[in-house]
Formats: sequence, structure tokens, C-alpha cells
Amino acid sequence: MIGIKQTSESIAMLCKMCSSNSDWFGSYMTSNLPRIVNDANFVVGRIPQSAKILDIGAIPPLFIELLRRNGYQSCSIADLHPEPFAEYFQATRVQVHKVDLLNGAPKEFAGCFDLVCLNEVVEHLAGNLLIALQCAASCVRPDGYLMITTPNLRSIWGLIALLTKSSGLASKPGDSVRAQYDRTSAQFGYYGHIREYTKREVVELVESIGLTFHACEFQANYIYFGRLTRPVAILERLFPAWRLFGKYLFRKTID
Repeated sequence: MIGIKQTSESIAMLCKMCSSNSDWFGSYMTSNLPRIVNDANFVVGRIPQSAKILDIGAIPPLFIELLRRNGYQSCSIADLHPEPFAEYFQATRVQVHKVDLLNGAPKEFAGCFDLVCLNEVVEHLAGNLLIALQCAASCVRPDGYLMITTPNLRSIWGLIALLTKSSGLASKPGDSVRAQYDRTSAQFGYYGHIREYTKREVVELVESIGLTFHACEFQANYIYFGRLTRPVAILERLFPAWRLFGKYLFRKTID
């Protein structure tokens, strides 16, 4: 399991090697640390250290750095804007590729990786989601895995968002649809959460492109603080499938 020392050292190193917006990236990594650590542990418990791993949409690369510190030495990153962490890639020899998932993956990626990760990516995609998923799946070798993490719309917080905020975003109930689209013209140039999904939707989508559902876990909310936090935390302990953050693993089975 990933320890506190590993995470603090990893964040400090990444911030030091970040050439721009280091304060923002540091704040993002710190505030999302519970999820990123659990994402990494989801892999550590299921995928061998010898696996060749590709993380798509990986910036900032804390997830890959945590895996690297736990013995995973064949790690690659594909992202539309990897430039702020160029020094990190040079120092660690983590392979980096500038890739737009909606425009296809490089030909050399085809069937190349034991594990391809789309962590907190699909909810941001405003283009054709099937193209993005097919692109990611094409990078998985036969008998390899595709990992997806994304907010769980069919969660307790999803119900609260709908009833109290008339919002279809379980993880961002206070933000408007306009605000999510406006983020693409802001400093970091990407959409906010365009759509969040239920477990059934994620499984049906990925199985429709030929992969097989293998495992999932749901992580309790670590973001909200307020009068509902304590009662919802109790419900999340009692009903794990209604937790806010979904982690899914799919396998490319051999016919």
C-alpha cells in the first residue's frame, strides 16, 4: 500500500520539476490525493509490476509517479499538454507522448500495453466518446486491461445534486453547464465535467467496444464539507456501490 511519505515526496518532486503553474498543479495534487492514492492502490493490488502501462490524460503525473515508486518501471504518459513536466520526464525516463485522444493514438501504440488508464478523463470529453474509448482500447494488448475512473452519477451525492441543485453532476453540483464549457477558454484549456456516468453506463459503453468487465471499486467522497457530510459518510460506508468515485477495470479477452 502507498504510504504518506511516498505521496508527500512525490508531490514535492513534481512541483519542483514543474515549469509552469506549479502552484495550481500542487493544489490539485494535494486536494485530490485521496483519490489518486486509491487509484494507484487499485492497480497495485491487481496488475503485476512487470506490466507496461500507459496513462492517458495524465497531467499532473502523480498517479504514474506513485506507481513508479512501487516498482512499476515501464510507464508511459500520453497527454495533450505534457510540457510543464518535461524536466520530470527527463529525470525519470517515463516515456511521454503528446496525444489528442479524440484524434487517434500513434500507430506504434497498437496492442502495446498491458494496462491503459483513463483516470478522470471520460467525464471531460465533449467529442465522440466511442472514438476515445476505441482509441484507448486499441492500445491494450490481447489479455491486457483498460482502467477507467470517473465520478459515479448513481451515488448518494448524485441524488443530492439532483434534488438540491437540479444538477446532473454528482461531483460538481454547484457548477453550471456553462461553467464547465467555459473552462476550455481559461488558462488550462480543457473542458470541465461535460457528463458523469452510472456504473451501468460505463460497463455497457466499454463492453460495446469488445472489452469484458473485470472489477470495480467505489471510493467515498473526500471533497465536500458541510452539514450533510457526516450522514452521507455513514451511508457511503453502508452502501459501497453508492460512493462517489468509481474505478473500473476491463479486460481485452482473447477469442
